[in-house]
Amino acid sequence: MGYLTPQARLKNDFVEELLTEAMMGIKSGGLWEHHYDYDGGGVFIKTTVRIQLLDQKRDLYNLELYAAYVGDEPEKGLAEQIGIPRNLLWSCVTVHIEQQDAMHFSFDFEQLLGKLGTVFPNMVLRGKDVASMFMNSDWTGDVKPVVIYGDKILEVSVAPGRIERRFVYEHHQKQDTWTINGAILGGLLDLSYEDKNRREPPTIVITVKSSKKDEFGSSCPIWDESQKKQVLEMTEQIAGALKP
Repeated sequence: MGYLTPQARLKNDFVEELLTEAMMGIKSGGLWEHHYDYDGGGVFIKTTVRIQLLDQKRDLYNLELYAAYVGDEPEKGLAEQIGIPRNLLWSCVTVHIEQQDAMHFSFDFEQLLGKLGTVFPNMVLRGKDVASMFMNSDWTGDVKPVVIYGDKILEVSVAPGRIERRFVYEHHQKQDTWTINGAILGGLLDLSYEDKNRREPPTIVITVKSSKKDEFGSSCPIWDESQKKQVLEMTEQIAGALKP
């Protein structure tokens, strides 16, 4: 047994305290999450830790680590070091759409679903249905995705990606910037992060993830290797169908 330096013992005590607190949260609700700012010990400074019970009988858990400035690099490094494969939360295809003009986007969902018909021939939604679902949603923050395909294993959804938020304020009045014409949804382009006088090209994001939901309504992580492969293969098919 090796000697632990005072610093190493401090880190070890922090991790033990973290795990003790996490297990209490998991026992009561199946999920524990905590964001550490400068109170995080060692490498946990400005890091979010999320632990979720996946299967109690098999004693399976999902661990997520996300640190400021480096994203999920700590999670990748830990998985490589201990030789455990990472779970798959989702896989997505980002489609760049030609903008309507210098200020506006125009998404034709009938055209989009027509291309995806080669991947999902039994899809029952029409483009006007998707546009209407977005337009009639009460969601005022991030746009809620619309599910266009689902089976017992996988779920596929579509949502606007890089665009201006739907509701903007002008002269202290909230303005709805979206318009709809059949299957076509229109609105404002997003401002550039670097240059506020420039607008960014619009995107649509198509996401593939597990159909299985946890008790909080979120899609469960996928740890089965065959299902991971299925998700990635479906993502490739979607990307192929949407090539210009």
